[in-house]
Amino acid sequence: FEVAQYYKNINDLYNYAKTLSTAANLYRRINQPEKAEKYLFEVYEIQKDLKDTWNLITTSRFLGMLYTDKKKFKEAENYLNESLKLANQYKNGSDKIRAYYTLERLYYAKNDFKEGDKYQKKIIQMRDSLYTADNNKALAEFDVKYKTAEKEKQLAESKLEIAQNRNWIIGLGIAFLSILGFGLLFWKIQKDKQKAILQDLEIENTRKILNAREIERQRIAKELHDSVGSQLTVVSTSLDNAFFLAENQRLVPQKLESINIEVREAAQSLRDTIWATHNTVIPISNLYARMQHYLSKVFSENEKILHQATLSGTDENLNSIEALNLFRIFQESVQNIQKHSEATLINLTLENTEQHLKLSITDNGKGFEINDKNPYENFGLSNMKLRSEEINGSLSITSKINQGTTIEVLLNKKATE
Repeated sequence: FEVAQYYKNINDLYNYAKTLSTAANLYRRINQPEKAEKYLFEVYEIQKDLKDTWNLITTSRFLGMLYTDKKKFKEAENYLNESLKLANQYKNGSDKIRAYYTLERLYYAKNDFKEGDKYQKKIIQMRDSLYTADNNKALAEFDVKYKTAEKEKQLAESKLEIAQNRNWIIGLGIAFLSILGFGLLFWKIQKDKQKAILQDLEIENTRKILNAREIERQRIAKELHDSVGSQLTVVSTSLDNAFFLAENQRLVPQKLESINIEVREAAQSLRDTIWATHNTVIPISNLYARMQHYLSKVFSENEKILHQATLSGTDENLNSIEALNLFRIFQESVQNIQKHSEATLINLTLENTEQHLKLSITDNGKGFEINDKNPYENFGLSNMKLRSEEINGSLSITSKINQGTTIEVLLNKKATE
């Protein structure tokens, strides 16, 4: 307030309003809403007169948070929407995500969970886009380094070719002098050629190793982002909401238990990824055992849901990509059954023949209507489809109202080879 008064004394209204806005928000934080409202309105009017829309983003957000605390939700919504509109106008990402947080907080405070969840998803999408931008930047830097290495390799090969040509000229000259000299030079040239071939093979092998490592790195990064990254983002957002509920003395044990479950799921996803990436090949029997363990773990405390599992055919090895994607499709199917189906029986079948490997998950739940235009738009089915395509498999979904659902993944072995 002393700094704000200094700017007011020298008639610097721009910095006076900017400083006073921060001071006024402190009154809101220490639960003195009347003082906060008085100063924030003064700031709001000054910034409107000055057309200082940049700082008006923050002041509007502070007013929205104040009216959320006072449960004047209509006024809060107006000011928060104004803050979001100005942030979009300036393409200010940091203020935009702050506006999303405060709007999420507003709608949860007024028990409008649908709108609150909408802004929670927007927050997750913005965080994901920031992750993608960083990842693309890293890939671009790697590409530049790889192209530089390729140019250096070509230069080395050119120098080697020149050196070989020079050796041939010297050899022809020496050949006229003596047969012995020619023989010795021929042996030297052959040795040099063999060395050059070995060098070329070494360079090619190094390039292949780098390519393989990069493909593996991208695959692991994608898996961690899709599973652990998304789950930890949800945990972070849930903690933000829990802090808000705690400040308003509305935090209940069920909310903390929900966060605890999300953390355990993220840890399990990380263990599943390590399991797949640690092994070059994974036997079908190993994958089946892990699916059985997952079913037992998920439904151990739910006596209303029975589960059966069947493995048939010969045991063969899958690569880590095939095993992990099949497990993720199975995992997503079980989670959908648990959340949406109201089923009492789940049947898992893993069948391996000479022609194909088939994974089938069936339940006797309430089923759902499949959209003919886009059958994969519900319950994360599109993610299952992408995972099946990544391993050259086909995904099929059969469901009828009150007659259950079957999700089937078919891997054609000839197509995979």
